[in-house]
Amino acid sequence: MDSAVLSNEMRDALPLAPSGEGTAWGIPFRIEKPIVVGGDVVELTVEPTRAEWLVFLHTSDLRPMSWNADGFISPMRGEGHLNEQAATYVVIYDDGSEERLAVRRRHQIGAYTRSWGENSFESVTDHKPHPLRAHHEQTHPFWGYSQFRLWAADDRPWVNWLWAWKNPHPERTIVGLRLEPAEGTVLLSAVSAGSASEQPLRWRSRRKALLTLPEGTAFDPTLDEDGLLAQLKLDLGQVISARRRLLYPEGDEWAASYNNKLPDISEREIIVEYTAHPDALFHFADGTTVPVAEVEAGQAGETLRPVAP
Repeated sequence: MDSAVLSNEMRDALPLAPSGEGTAWGIPFRIEKPIVVGGDVVELTVEPTRAEWLVFLHTSDLRPMSWNADGFISPMRGEGHLNEQAATYVVIYDDGSEERLAVRRRHQIGAYTRSWGENSFESVTDHKPHPLRAHHEQTHPFWGYSQFRLWAADDRPWVNWLWAWKNPHPERTIVGLRLEPAEGTVLLSAVSAGSASEQPLRWRSRRKALLTLPEGTAFDPTLDEDGLLAQLKLDLGQVISARRRLLYPEGDEWAASYNNKLPDISEREIIVEYTAHPDALFHFADGTTVPVAEVEAGQAGETLRPVAP
């Protein structure tokens, strides 16, 4: 990688950039040699593939703001240089045809580091948001954020951005990319190709399901450093919360109960709130999976059942 065109700040931060195999928002990537787009046009030959979607994992260098002779910044686009074209990605097909993709700041790409509020409209940071437990349940370095019960996880020292592009010609075979610089410098780390029923980075509104654990298995509510449970995960989505089901008296038992009677707490049944893409999979601790679509259709068996809103 030619780092000569990078700012000193970005060059110093490079050791923090991810590498190797991993996932971002449930999408697999392999980062080997990030491509610097800034200076000469870069021509890439890729393994021939057909895909409905390409998801780019990339980031932008910092762009200084310039004051004019009157001491103003005009036009004022913010430090993220809103809508400034950073590069053009050209998708090349085997029949010689091409699709030109404009990559604009704070739309398809953002900076590797930024101030609060300098987010992008059409791309997301590479670490998906996740829940936090209350501080008295599981301690967290930042007590205040635990009061929100969530962590955006988007302000790390190095941030890549995910942008999903829908291929208008999925029947054509992609054989190459041409990366044309515009303003500033872009670092393209990886591209993932695949199919999805709709925008792969867009999750739906909150849903609920009832998880029934096997006999003798205790529920573990502990979240790891990425905000994930050990017993149930989502790839194209996120578990918002998971709590043992409260059991209230029903029918005649309700009438016979007394005021302010506390509910019993189930040992095996867990109420799971989640948000997910329609194509997402639930992943269990034993490595098995079940499609979210099957859960919501009531076709996933007794282990994971839908709960009406």
